Formats: sequence, C-alpha cells, structure tokens
Amino acid sequence: YSGLLGVFVCVLWEIFTYPILTFFKVDSLIINHSINYVKICAIFFLVAGIDSSLNAMLQGLGKTKIIMYSGIIKVFFNIFLSWMLIFGKFGFKEYNVAGAAIGTLISNTLAFGFVLIYCFMKRKDLGFREFKRKDFSFMYYKKVLKVGAPAGIEYLLWNFSNLVLVRFINEFSYISMSIYTVTYGI
Repeated sequence: YSGLLGVFVCVLWEIFTYPILTFFKVDSLIINHSINYVKICAIFFLVAGIDSSLNAMLQGLGKTKIIMYSGIIKVFFNIFLSWMLIFGKFGFKEYNVAGAAIGTLISNTLAFGFVLIYCFMKRKDLGFREFKRKDFSFMYYKKVLKVGAPAGIEYLLWNFSNLVLVRFINEFSYISMSIYTVTYGI
C-alpha cells in the first residue's frame, strides 16, 4: 500500500510540477531548471513508499546500522555522481542542474537497493518466512498506520511548515531562497 502511495505521488509530481512550483513562487528565471530537477527526482517516488516502509521496519526492529550504511551509500554516491554529472567528469556530458537530479536519483536508488537486498537476505530473521494473502490485507495495513501515523503526521507537518516558509521567501527572489537553502542546510 505504501508502494501504491509512492506511485500516486510520482504521477502527481510528473503531471503537476509546473502548477506546484508556480504556487510556491519559483522565479521564472529558474523554473525550467526546477521542473527538470523535480521530474527527474520524482521517479524515486515509484519505490519511496517501499523504501520508507522497510526503513521504518528496520528502525522498529532496532536494525539501525543498516539504515546508517544505507545513508552512507546515499551520501557518498550523491556527492560523487552529482559532481561527476554536473561538471561532466570522466567523459560524461555536463548536465548542470539535471546532473544533480540524476545523481540524487541514482544514489537514492542504490541506497534503496542495499536495504531491499539486506531485507531479502535476512527475511527469515526479520519475520518474513513466506507471504500469505492475509499479509496484504488492508486491515493489517490499517493497524500499522495506527502505530506509525502520529510520527508520520508530525513529519508531514514539519515539512509543510518549511514549504510555507519557502513560499514566503520565494516572494522576494530566488537569491533569497538560495541564501535560505544554504544556511538551513548548514
């Protein structure tokens, strides 16, 4: 079910990127780069629901080292691949902003693949002897949501508040947004 939600979000971003970014007052000088970046990165939503569920399961089971290793893979490859594709290193074409998106997409996918392979290899230790029809029941998913929804809602509210802030800052200029992004990241 989380996978289906991810597919829905991917389709939403692929179709409504321009209206969403326009709503957030993205400057006309950079909106085309932004649209390109978002559409590339949105592809990851096809597996993001499964990725989130696996990471939540691992966290709940106390297998946080796997999540850390996944994060290390993601960060290393994001920096390396983005650098390589932004600037056209090792014979690659310079992709500029799209290179950052491609690097991010690939690094997220590699980290997801690492977690997926780990969960598949350790499925018996994680309680997945075999899947039965009842494992795909919406009632079972509803029980899981009841436990995870409060933390998920808190996370969504925090991100929503940051998006509102982004919209406010974009009212000034994309330079102001750049300043906010860099300082917030630091």
